[in-house]
Amino acid sequence: MVYCCNHFSSFDNLSIALVLNRPFSVLALKEMEEIPLLGMLYKKAHILIDRKNPYSKHKALLAASQKLSQRMDIAIAPEGGIKSLNPPKLYDTFEDGAFILAIKKQIPIVPFVFKSNYRILPEFPLKNFHRVPFEASVLPAISTLGMTLKDLDGLKEEVRYRMQTALADCPAMKANLDVKSKWNMISDFR
Repeated sequence: MVYCCNHFSSFDNLSIALVLNRPFSVLALKEMEEIPLLGMLYKKAHILIDRKNPYSKHKALLAASQKLSQRMDIAIAPEGGIKSLNPPKLYDTFEDGAFILAIKKQIPIVPFVFKSNYRILPEFPLKNFHRVPFEASVLPAISTLGMTLKDLDGLKEEVRYRMQTALADCPAMKANLDVKSKWNMISDFR
């Protein structure tokens, strides 16, 4: 299966293991390699994308397709990184990769949302952990049987709608971009 989650915090990648009770691989940024100890794990177990390499997305999708063929689940944040400046509002558009994979493999997409990670570890500015209970919701799977790439935009909108609806009761937060840190990579996206 292809799992799609929101991405508002650096804590999200670590939290995926709390939600998925099965073997999986994450599509993550190559910058994850730089984190001591955790970077080594990411390099071995997950698929890393180098935003500076134009062929990296294609290579990552091929690697994800291979893992899906081996019955390994894939987790992807279709926002394409931490882009939303107003969590819990999702970024305006989703990247195509997760949806292309699901349609081509004719496997379900399972959306899930992290409802509190952006309050546990705010991204902008990245300061420290806050004592907020971890909360996530796994939403019903969406079948892609019979879909073609012509259905891509509709599928993306359906997943985005379900995720945003699940986040509707979460308190709003506004990004503070005045404080910069090494891990605040919003400038790389906007």
